[in-house]
Amino acid sequence: MKCARVRRMIWSYLDGEVGKRDASELETHLSSCEACRSEYKDAKRLVQLIGRWDGVTPKLSYEALQERIREREKRRELPLFPLPRWAAAALLLLGMVLGLNMGLQEPKAANVSWDSPRQLASLIGLSQHDDLVGAALIEGLNIAVPESGRVSQ
Repeated sequence: MKCARVRRMIWSYLDGEVGKRDASELETHLSSCEACRSEYKDAKRLVQLIGRWDGVTPKLSYEALQERIREREKRRELPLFPLPRWAAAALLLLGMVLGLNMGLQEPKAANVSWDSPRQLASLIGLSQHDDLVGAALIEGLNIAVPESGRVSQ
């Protein structure tokens, strides 16, 4: 018998689900193969450990259902945040009104001064020649643009 087949049969063998012929072949292989014997011993130890556990009897009765209902009621009695619902709603509404009020206020303009259109352009992130001229037109600056493409004030 090959090791792969023996390893597949170990659990069935431990559960007593293997026929006599296969069991004797498996035992013969285990006596001669150290790797399979080690795996068999580990599986047997695991079965013995599981056998030591106490059995669990499931509660599927009317009393068990009543117990589950009582447990849920106990959990409902202890609120997570002891605040009346009307107070929580009032706080939520107050927070929404304050947030809306803060959002509708116009932002205060920053007092920024510049000495040249290039400084203005760098402040607002403009770099192209057309952007510089556009910024100057928007701000009402008098900029002479020579044919060389250089901007002067």
